[in-house]
Order: sequence, then C-alpha cells, then structure tokens
Amino acid sequence: MPRMTKPAREELSPFANRIARLRYRAVRERLGNPEFEIWSFAHLSDLRTQAERNEDA
Repeated sequence: MPRMTKPAREELSPFANRIARLRYRAVRERLGNPEFEIWSFAHLSDLRTQAERNEDA
C-alpha cells in the first residue's frame, strides 16, 4: 500500500493474506479519466433475512 511506510510484520502475513482474499474489487472511470481500482469490504451487522428482522419489531 503506497501510504504504508513501516515494514510489514511477518507474523501477520498469513492473516493479511486471508483478509486480502475477502476484498471486493471494482473498476471505475471518473469524468473520462482512465479506469482505476477501488478495493472494499462489506460490513454485515445482521445476517438474518428482512422477514426475520421484522419478527423482532
């Protein structure tokens, strides 16, 4: 990562590799500029369906 200036911690490498595989990659174009990548994660706070969540209401 360009803004990460400290050396990588080798003991975290296996964990970091597993996390990296969970990322979502999107390619965008903005106002005619060349395509660029966006990497992201989704945070799911509740895995129940909408119907199950409505039962609690």
